[in-house]
Amino acid sequence: MKSIGYNIKASLTVEAGLVFPLFFFAIMALCCIFRYQYTEYSVEKSMLATARNLGQYPEIVKAAVDKESEFAESLIGGLAGKKIPVTGLSVSEIAERASDSLVISGFFGRQIRNYPFACDTIVGGSGGISCLGSVLYTEKETILIKCSYSLKPPISLFGLGSVRKVQELEYRYFTGIGGESLLQEEDSEEENTDDTIVYITEEKVVYHKSLTCPGLNLVISACTLEEVPDKRNKGGGKYYKCERCARGRAPDIVYIAKDGDRYHYKRNCSGLKRTITEITLSEAEKTRRACKRCGK
Repeated sequence: MKSIGYNIKASLTVEAGLVFPLFFFAIMALCCIFRYQYTEYSVEKSMLATARNLGQYPEIVKAAVDKESEFAESLIGGLAGKKIPVTGLSVSEIAERASDSLVISGFFGRQIRNYPFACDTIVGGSGGISCLGSVLYTEKETILIKCSYSLKPPISLFGLGSVRKVQELEYRYFTGIGGESLLQEEDSEEENTDDTIVYITEEKVVYHKSLTCPGLNLVISACTLEEVPDKRNKGGGKYYKCERCARGRAPDIVYIAKDGDRYHYKRNCSGLKRTITEITLSEAEKTRRACKRCGK
């Protein structure tokens, strides 16, 4: 090129040729990470859905497990209690684990098929996931799901093999039995429960010890309809039309209460009646405070 008067440098082309493969493999690796994470998430969601489906029927599952263990022992005969040195389990225990894995695998297979993209990432698809080692009903009344599978490499170059993954999930059956409380003072609180009767209203603010307390009486006043926009209740709020009695032609005089937020056409409206309820003092103290007049 120098003979005809041109001088062209090729350094940029060489650098691009070296950097582009590295950039390409970096992008592929990033996409592979996201794909693997999505696959793990899909497997976890399928395991949780399987556990929730089985967790609704603890009695049925436990009865089925007991029947399977009895059937395995009768089928194997005298070898039921023999230990296998490699696993440390007896023959009957291995048979039970195998039957549990088959049952859980059937439920899990229907769930993982809802994620076709994840199945394409797993070697063997949905059938490449093994639930061996899962326990259908443990001593803690839980279901243990164990899934093992292999993830495909994005490109089969340089002898790259599959990535082995194992995920576990333990889910408690819904038995309706509550666990032990971690509160140390729970027993003392139950012993000190106060069964004194107090009185509350629908306001859900205070409780009253005396039925004759003025706070239990609803204070009703009359005013003209034009004065309502300037009136304010005890909380500083405005009054709005009652949905029960404020129908038809409006009268000249309406009725309001300091503890309410509605104005009424009729004095005997049910909205102007206070409902008083009796509860124990210990229950009232959880959500209310004592009345300043009668609560001392």
